[in-house]
Amino acid sequence: MEIEAKFSAPDAATLERLGELGELAGYQIAGGEVADMTDVYLDTAGHDLQAAGLVCRRRDRGDRVVLTVKRRSAPAGGADGEPGAIHRRDEWEIDLPADLAPDAPPSAWPPSEAREQVLAAGRDCPLTPLAEVRQNRVTRGLARDGHTIAELSLDTVTIVVADGARPAHHEVEAELKGDGTEADLATIADTLQREFALTPQPLSKFERAMAAAALRRPGAPAHAHRAAHRRRRAARPRAAGAARRRPAARRRGARRHGAAHGALLAQSLSHRGSRDLPSAARRGAAPRRGGSDRK
Repeated sequence: MEIEAKFSAPDAATLERLGELGELAGYQIAGGEVADMTDVYLDTAGHDLQAAGLVCRRRDRGDRVVLTVKRRSAPAGGADGEPGAIHRRDEWEIDLPADLAPDAPPSAWPPSEAREQVLAAGRDCPLTPLAEVRQNRVTRGLARDGHTIAELSLDTVTIVVADGARPAHHEVEAELKGDGTEADLATIADTLQREFALTPQPLSKFERAMAAAALRRPGAPAHAHRAAHRRRRAARPRAAGAARRRPAARRRGARRHGAAHGALLAQSLSHRGSRDLPSAARRGAAPRRGGSDRK
């Protein structure tokens, strides 16, 4: 079970401040390991994994490839009734062999619960890329009296879709580790919001990437659809006096266009292969590797 608090950060300066802290809410902070990662989210052509409530992610860190399967769930509600920052999800992950092809079927993965979950939902159908997320992550540990409590991840995130990369945004995640309790996480989350102007992020990186790619997921939480719909409406200018409801023929055309867009994205990503995707680690000096693969 993964239990974490997810936030949007206003800017890179906020991540820098958090990266320099020695203490937060009475917990000692140490470390500052850096990793550049490329995540590719996978599903069958029929979106069988999403229909089963699963998200499948292949993470390439350069030095290792990790396959993670998570069960989707809506975050716990906040005091105002809106989705809050705390996410609880079942999670299974495995390291994939370095010589395993990116398009290898799930039956070729090492024996694991992650493989069994995907096989049960997708019947060993080929998996194709849905979306790509690149991130630079700084990982820091939180401890109390020598006991590990949580892990803080400071992420600069870029979502890549068929027509190119979206502008980078910034996120902060605090995940329970070791002897940490949900009371500890609540204290950490409250301090992050009050002292660093962080806002709860109800959407996962997968949901944000899929919204950017304008792909509707079967069975996705209602709040994810509402948020994606609001963002699309806000970004789409409307001519003065234009009718607010499109004729049925135009609505059908829009759905066909969205399906074609998703097919082009999958084709583009699958041709390249996740191992060929560029990362900051390959373009410049190699950063010190480390941090969690769990977000």
